[in-house]
Amino acid sequence: FSKRKNQESGFQDSDSSKPSPSKAHGPKPSEVYGFVGSLWTIVATVIFLIWAYVPDKFLESIGIYYYPRKYWTMAMPTYSMVIVLLALGFYIALNFMSTSNPTSLTTLFDDYSREAENLDPEMKKGKTCQ
Repeated sequence: FSKRKNQESGFQDSDSSKPSPSKAHGPKPSEVYGFVGSLWTIVATVIFLIWAYVPDKFLESIGIYYYPRKYWTMAMPTYSMVIVLLALGFYIALNFMSTSNPTSLTTLFDDYSREAENLDPEMKKGKTCQ
């Protein structure tokens, strides 16, 4: 975006630094974990949808006899959403419990606050600095 392309930026990004010779090749572990995680998510979703929509007779005809009841096709997502909503509610409640009351003086003063007697004497008189 700058017209001066040769100028270095003021901060160092972890990706922009020169890699060491031992780590110069290959993907980062976080990229591998993300890729494998996305593949497992797709596979699990496909298996879930097959289990949910294919009739029991068809599954038994291809040799699959043991699988959870169809009740769990609706119960698992419902329970998951309720758990997420409850976790969010508990998180918000814990934040409210750990916060001081709005009328408390600790919301106005902390360890870095200065009392009026510690201020510059010129400021006490109301004079402005020029």
